[in-house]
Amino acid sequence: MGYYSKYVQGYKSLESLVEDNCGVKNGSIEDLEGENPDATFHMDANVESLLEYFEDVGFSDSDVEKLLKARYGNYLELYYLEKEDMYLMEHGTR
Repeated sequence: MGYYSKYVQGYKSLESLVEDNCGVKNGSIEDLEGENPDATFHMDANVESLLEYFEDVGFSDSDVEKLLKARYGNYLELYYLEKEDMYLMEHGTR
C-alpha cells in the first residue's frame, strides 16, 4: 500500500463504518451517500487504483496529501474494510 498507508482508517466491515458515521446498524454505502451528499464513494481491492484518478487528472502526490489532511473544503478519506478486504475512498467537500 505504500506511502498512503498512514492515512488509511481501518474498520472491521462496511457496516461498522456506516454505524460509526451515520448511526445506522447494518447500513450500506447508500447510507453513507445519504449522510454525505457532497461526497462520492469508490471501492477497490487496491488503494493505489483508487488514487490513480487523481494522478490522471494532474494531481501531484503533494496535492493528494493535502486532500488527505484537509479538515474543511475539499477532502479525501481512505478506509480499509477488513471483512470485505477492500478499500473505500471518500472524496468531497465539507
